[in-house]
Amino acid sequence: MNKIFLILFLIFFSSLVFSLKVEPFVSFPGEKVSIEFDSKISLIEMKYYYNLNEVQECKIFKNKTSNCPLFENNSLEDSGKKKFELNVADSKPGFYAVKIFEEEDENKFYFTSIVVRPDYRPLLAFIVFLLIVLLIAVEKNVFGR
Repeated sequence: MNKIFLILFLIFFSSLVFSLKVEPFVSFPGEKVSIEFDSKISLIEMKYYYNLNEVQECKIFKNKTSNCPLFENNSLEDSGKKKFELNVADSKPGFYAVKIFEEEDENKFYFTSIVVRPDYRPLLAFIVFLLIVLLIAVEKNVFGR
């Protein structure tokens, strides 16, 4: 448990030390996310998945799946562009740390995070539908006296 807090502290501390230059953003599972920078990025890589219970390093498995979102080239890193597409289709809700290198120098990097939130939209749509049906039933006095 202490290791988890230490890694979380290091991730948050490193983002403060290297000054957060990209605002963290939120997406829902099943979306493709576009990240755009003002200038070319030397290298961008997906580094960690974390939530309140666990911290995992991002990996690609033998069956070509990953525990983190993949870039459009189906890898955990991409380079040499200003705009990057990220596929969060099969991603778990939680936080993803992204390491960004602006220059070729490996010592100059910073972190930002991507938040993948649980998608409660279908559940909310069902609840609204149920409330409308209940309202119509009460209006027509279906339940009787």
